[in-house]
Amino acid sequence: MRKLSKLYTAVILAISLIGFSKNSSATTYTASVNGNWSAAATWGGSAPGATISNGDVVIIPLGYTVTLDENVTINSTLSSVAVAGTLNGSGTNGLTITSGTLAGTGSVAIDNLTVGASGLITSTGSISVNAFTNSQLLLPITAAVSVGNSVTFNAGVVQLNTGASVTLANNITLNMSGGSLSINGGAITMSGNYNLMYSGSASAIGIEAAATGLENVTINLASSGSQLSMSADLTVGGTLSIQSGQLVLNGNNLTINGTVNSSTSGSVYSSSSSNISINGSGNVGTLTLSSGWNTVGGLSVNIGSGGSVSLGSDVIVSGALTLSGGNLNLNSNNLTINGTVNSSGGFVYSSSSSNVSINGSGSIGTLAFSSGWNTVNNLSVNISGSGGGISLGSDLTVSGALALSGGSLSINGNNLTLSGSMSASGSGSISGSSSSSLTLSGSGSMGSLSFSSGSAMLNNLTIDISSSGSASLNSSLGVGGMLSLTNGTLNIGSDTLTVSGSGSVQGGSSASYVIATDVGRLAMSVANAGGSAMFQIGTTANYAPVMITNNSSASGSFYANAHAGVFAGGTTGADISATQSVVNTSWDVESSIASGANVNLQMYWNTNMQVNGFDNTQAYISHYTNGAWNTSALAAATAQGGGTFSLALDGVTSFSPFAVFDKNTSTGIKNVADDDALNLYPNPARDVVYLSSLDPNSGYSIDVYNMNGQLMFEKEANNNALDISSLASGLYNIVVDQQGTTYRTKVAVIK
Repeated sequence: MRKLSKLYTAVILAISLIGFSKNSSATTYTASVNGNWSAAATWGGSAPGATISNGDVVIIPLGYTVTLDENVTINSTLSSVAVAGTLNGSGTNGLTITSGTLAGTGSVAIDNLTVGASGLITSTGSISVNAFTNSQLLLPITAAVSVGNSVTFNAGVVQLNTGASVTLANNITLNMSGGSLSINGGAITMSGNYNLMYSGSASAIGIEAAATGLENVTINLASSGSQLSMSADLTVGGTLSIQSGQLVLNGNNLTINGTVNSSTSGSVYSSSSSNISINGSGNVGTLTLSSGWNTVGGLSVNIGSGGSVSLGSDVIVSGALTLSGGNLNLNSNNLTINGTVNSSGGFVYSSSSSNVSINGSGSIGTLAFSSGWNTVNNLSVNISGSGGGISLGSDLTVSGALALSGGSLSINGNNLTLSGSMSASGSGSISGSSSSSLTLSGSGSMGSLSFSSGSAMLNNLTIDISSSGSASLNSSLGVGGMLSLTNGTLNIGSDTLTVSGSGSVQGGSSASYVIATDVGRLAMSVANAGGSAMFQIGTTANYAPVMITNNSSASGSFYANAHAGVFAGGTTGADISATQSVVNTSWDVESSIASGANVNLQMYWNTNMQVNGFDNTQAYISHYTNGAWNTSALAAATAQGGGTFSLALDGVTSFSPFAVFDKNTSTGIKNVADDDALNLYPNPARDVVYLSSLDPNSGYSIDVYNMNGQLMFEKEANNNALDISSLASGLYNIVVDQQGTTYRTKVAVIK
């Protein structure tokens, strides 16, 4: 062994002599005993000192151990420390190679090793340090290097050549600050988890991120505009912290299995060719995408029940949004889905300051919102393709605008509340069901809404539109539960709003009713044998409900609407309310009962609907039948309070327009005298009645109508007896014309 030691010493001395020949002032220091670096005895004379320069050479021969008890710097191109034996560290002391070489085949075990721009490592032995730093443009390594705490690449490339190995301890941190690592036959081994830090002028992520066990990644570049580009998929097991600069996915995928910390000064720069997956647990932080580069191909969130990840920017998902667990907190940002969505166990966590746009194609899935955080500002649905649509997986409130341009928004058994405006164009529509509910709670003119064919059904529909507001339907709709009329009007246009047999209407007033005009109708089921329903309808200007009581033996559906004006032809012709004393609204009532229908009608109106001196103390309901408005007995309208009046017409057996006239209304029938001007007895009667108040010598005509306005017979008379033996049991109107005056009364016929 001693002979080998002497041989190695001779070789090193020869090298030193060569260097000395170039610099006569150079000194060679050779350890002759084990000892400290700073001790003269270790070197058999004087110690090398803390700076190795001027071509000085330090030799630690095989078999000798020197303890580095001070920080040492090699600071000359021709200077070197050649270790054939062992160089051990003491405390935090380390070796800095500013310029020069660390050579040899021995063992170096010190606290830190720093290689400067002109430093070299030619050692083929082993090097063990806590911290390793490189700034050399190209630093080939052929040694077996192990690092226990941190590695810093300030510049250049550390190249692991054949025979080289780098072993990094558990939880080590690699600081990439402008330098990089390459493999040229060597190998790198991670003994556990490790961390990466990219700082300064770092521009690319290399092979250092490819090993399993990558825990935390910190990005803190020189400026917020600096970019760090990925060349492969990146999986972060711990925390991704982007403090400054942009992480450019560059078409690769980013997976975060821990937490994420990013902001506008430190963000992810993405495109539709990259996917982002977040699979941590609990509240995992904020994901911020760069402005203008905030599109991802797929976004997957699976962070367990109760967990959440917040957006720090608007996000556009061109592929699939998959919410398997936890909440995606929009955090006042906007979410655009141009692909598909699957909320199988996760939710969107939103507020009234976030917008959601859905622009996919075909049936794109289900979107669920977190309970208590299920409000969006604007919701836009523009889904193309046959059968295109999206389903709600939870209740949702839209506080701003709902825009349906294409496809359907399926309420899917949930509650949808619209508190702003709404518009439906093209094929855009709402898809409801018997378990879905809709609330319109905006203000002013909210706009219009259409329901999908085959899915125009709701459980509950609530109209609560403030500021005398209104909304419109562009399609027919069925309500199986409750139609609640609190504030505002719902204009059903030319469509039918049906409240089914099991449904009911709550509320209704001059402040809230269904505008059912023209061919639009409110439909409701009314039970037989005295069942009744109030049809809360009116025109755009006036509230004009009608009560229908079903005296028939069969239950059935009834349809009612109200028209502004009273027309000479029932629904056509001149508007006689322009000149005649009437209530300026007519009602159209229909029934599904095929035969045997018999109902009582009670019409309601307000005093502002009485025109041309209408006298509500001597009025009657006229039925347009057989091509004319008929007459019936005069009666005083019933005051309902608040300027509202009503009048009833019983025993209606056919259906067509109805209106309210007074004694002076002229529709081709002469003026009507007071009821008490015509006395008729007996009443009820079987075969004959007597008209005692008429002058039998004056001559008069008598018309007898049933309660549907059908003329039963007419006769000219000059006596007071009227033969009614041909009439069946029932209530009849008697209309007598004597010398230009018309008299009306009723007679009940009993057989």
